[in-house]
Amino acid sequence: MWFNHELCGSIKVWCLSFWELMSIEKKLRLLHTEEHVKESTNWSVSIASEPANLPSERTTASLLVTSKDENLVFQAVKDIRQWAGLQQFVAVWHPSASENAYLRQECFAQGANMVTHSVEALQTVLHTLSCVSTGTLTCPYCDMPGLSEDSLWSHCPLFHISAYNVNGKCCPVCDKTVPGPLQVHIRNRHGPCARGEVPTEHSTGVFAIVICRRRDGRFLMVQEFASSGFWVPGGQVDPGESLCAAVMRETVEEAGVEVRLTGILEVESHDGGRWRRITFMGEPADEQQQPKSVPDYESMGAVWVTVDELTRKDRALRLRNRQEPCRWFPYVANGGPVSPMAIPDHMAVHYHDIKL
Repeated sequence: MWFNHELCGSIKVWCLSFWELMSIEKKLRLLHTEEHVKESTNWSVSIASEPANLPSERTTASLLVTSKDENLVFQAVKDIRQWAGLQQFVAVWHPSASENAYLRQECFAQGANMVTHSVEALQTVLHTLSCVSTGTLTCPYCDMPGLSEDSLWSHCPLFHISAYNVNGKCCPVCDKTVPGPLQVHIRNRHGPCARGEVPTEHSTGVFAIVICRRRDGRFLMVQEFASSGFWVPGGQVDPGESLCAAVMRETVEEAGVEVRLTGILEVESHDGGRWRRITFMGEPADEQQQPKSVPDYESMGAVWVTVDELTRKDRALRLRNRQEPCRWFPYVANGGPVSPMAIPDHMAVHYHDIKL
């Protein structure tokens, strides 16, 4: 199926068949450079500008190339999702994808699977879509048939990253009812994790997060898995891992940004040391590095936000937890003191078994 549509002169939509995806990476090289795109308010790309003789196969992906008019973008995503159903991958290409949290939130709410301004990220996803191995499994979310175990493992976060966690669903791989979230089960029990190629998540009760601020005053936020909202980068410390190594790893995995740690904001220990957390202060190692936009089991992507965006009523952001960003972003922006990179003496007894 081939569909090429233009909306209001500023949004171009290509719906691509599986076979078209096989050669899409070459055509992506015809994209305008990112520098040119940023300067343009009404632009398009020369992807598949002429329909090819394609086999009659189901449409696999839609690419929206958009202007800065957000309302047009949201409506276009909604229309395409209603037209195409859940088995189509919908990617939105927008010049503000990495610095407009509200845009990302609303695009996903209307049915987008990806919001990006990175050629490399789009290439990665399109390559994955074009290399699907066949099998006998059916996706429990969209009923896409003919998936192998590995294809299902990669399909779930790509197509259903924003699906809310629902307990008690049946796993199509092991045919068992899963007491917890199904995607967490698929991630940890099947595919690359089952073969030991990807580490399985383990509970340690120790966490490390970072308040990462750019020189222009924007803060890094992760768009969390399962539409749970935006939050600061970080996560659980793996067994034997240091606190610094954990938060740097988590920031790359969740936000796609390498961080340089510059200090400590808070060290906590609760419930007799069974729950511990350290909050670091940091900055991007490379100010020009684009945040992550390829959805996976770690997150839906990441974005740079201002302090004001957290409190706007007309463009309200859904936050996973308001406490950390709403406390630390204004504190840091207003020049609050940051402690040096050392565990405070009064907390050392609670962290004697973990390296900084």
